[in-house]
Amino acid sequence: MIHGVPEPETKVDVLDGEGSFIGRVDFLRREFGVIGECDGSGKYLDGADAAEARRRRGAEQGS
Repeated sequence: MIHGVPEPETKVDVLDGEGSFIGRVDFLRREFGVIGECDGSGKYLDGADAAEARRRRGAEQGS
């Protein structure tokens, strides 16, 4: 729980009524029917400082 709010489920597969895979969501608050998505590279940096983030991006781009 964060600040009195229960944490959402993370990386949840979403299925249709027949059980077929539709997609995977970053966050799900099932009780409210709310999905959250996180875009951008920031979620992959795990607290890296700015210089480390630039180094990682360069390595991914082959520079």
